Amino acid sequence: MREIWILQKEIFEGFIYQSSIEIKKYLSDKGVNVEIYDYRAFKFDIVDGVEVLYYRNEPVNNLPSVVFARGNCYKLMHYLHNHGVNIINGFMNMVHMKDKWQTYLNLKDLNICQPLTVNFRKRIDYDEAVRVLGSPFIVKYRFGAQGNSVYLVHNNEEYENAISNFYFDICVNPSF
Repeated sequence: MREIWILQKEIFEGFIYQSSIEIKKYLSDKGVNVEIYDYRAFKFDIVDGVEVLYYRNEPVNNLPSVVFARGNCYKLMHYLHNHGVNIINGFMNMVHMKDKWQTYLNLKDLNICQPLTVNFRKRIDYDEAVRVLGSPFIVKYRFGAQGNSVYLVHNNEEYENAISNFYFDICVNPSF
């Protein structure tokens, strides 16, 4: 029987967990064994010169045929890839998708409608941001996921607070 692992951070709650349960049920009905694992519980050790994978302090003896990764488990995905496991949503995809500017450019090249997005590589003042984008606008850090470091800006005080949190900014006009 084929086995698929779903790797994620939260294995007992939240939207990602609920959607993983739905995936597991769907594939189980098709005869595929699906297990959901918390990727933070995997550890590595060197035993007799060989890297050994552990899950919750128990050695992992059998690897799945496929892994669906849902989080930042780059080292684990690299290990699994090097041991012949097929990775869905692999570590390079995750690296690229966390780059909001590159994602914007890729979607723009595909003619997918997006809000005006400007990558400010140097600090600009609030008035310049309003001149380029209008108001209100969104400021977000170039790299990240799950809505972290995203600020809706209505005035100079909110803008200064937002840009004080990171070095490179992306400002996005929220209207299409």
